[in-house]
Amino acid sequence: MALTEIMFHIRRFVHKNSRHANLFPEKLFNKRHKIPAHFYIADDQLVEQIDNAIQPFMQQTKCDTAIEMNPGIGLFTRKLLNRDDRLKKIILIEAMEHFLPGLHDFHALYPERVKVKHNDLTSLWKLSFQDRMDNGTRVADMLSDLPKREHNEDPSALLFGAVGCYNFFKHLVNSIIFQNGMFSWGRMEMFLAVPPPIYIHLTCNNDVGYMIYRSISMLFQMLFEYRFIAKLPREHFLPNQIEHKPIKGSRLRKVQSINPEYLYLVRIVPRQNFFDLCPIEDLQPLWYFVKQNCVSRRNRIIPNLE
Repeated sequence: MALTEIMFHIRRFVHKNSRHANLFPEKLFNKRHKIPAHFYIADDQLVEQIDNAIQPFMQQTKCDTAIEMNPGIGLFTRKLLNRDDRLKKIILIEAMEHFLPGLHDFHALYPERVKVKHNDLTSLWKLSFQDRMDNGTRVADMLSDLPKREHNEDPSALLFGAVGCYNFFKHLVNSIIFQNGMFSWGRMEMFLAVPPPIYIHLTCNNDVGYMIYRSISMLFQMLFEYRFIAKLPREHFLPNQIEHKPIKGSRLRKVQSINPEYLYLVRIVPRQNFFDLCPIEDLQPLWYFVKQNCVSRRNRIIPNLE
C-alpha cells in the first residue's frame, strides 16, 4: 500500500479532539454506511480551499444575494460575510436545530444582511411534492427572501452547500421542466460539493454504458451548464463515513469506487438561452420523450413517435 493510501486510512475522519469538534453534535461523528444527504464543513483549511477556488467566479458574478445550505457552525459563512462589497443579503437555511443558536448570533450581528431559516433545502423535492398535494406554500416560504427574475436574466442568487442527495438534483431538473420549486424565482448560480458518483452520473456520456447514462443525465446536460472546479478532502466533512468497499459483481462498482476520499466542488447554472431553443410549452413533452425512451435500450424511437 502506498504511503498516501496509508495516510488516508489513518486520517479518514474528523476526530472528536479536532479544533471545532465540540461544536458538532455527537451523532455526526458516527460512521455512516451510505452517502449522507447533508455534509458539514468541519475544517478551516477546507474553508480556505473553497474560498480560493470560487474567487474567480465571485469576481465575475453580479448576484448580491447568497444562500448557504446547512451552514453548520458557520465556518464558510464567515467567508461570505467578508464579501460585503458583493453580498448584501445572506440566507442561512439549516436543517439541524443544534446549529440554530450559533447561526442566530450571525443574524444578531448583521440583522440587515443575514436571515436564518430552520428548513432542509436538500429535501426541496419533498416539500415541492407536498405543496402540489395540498396547495401549500412550503417552498415559497423557504425562498421568500429571494429576488424574483426571469429565466433569461442574470441569476437571482448564489447557492453554496455540500449535498449527497440524488433527489435534490432530480428536483433541479424538474423545477425547470415543470416551472415550479427552486427556479420559480429565476436561475441560481450554484457552487456545490458533491460525491463523485453523483456528479459522474449527471455529466457522463453514453460511452460509460446504459447503467450510468440515463434520462436524468441527458436532461441535466441539456438544461444546465456545469464545471468541475476542485477536489475537496472528504475527511474534512462531517458526518464521517466508513471506508468504501465496492460490492463484488456490482455493475456500478467502477463508478462508486472513483475518488471516495474526495467530494467534487462544482459550479452548476441553468442555461440562460434554453427557452430560446425549447419553448416552455414544449418542456414537458421533451421530458416525457426522454424518460420514455430511456426505459430500455431496446426501445424503438420512431415507432413510439408514430
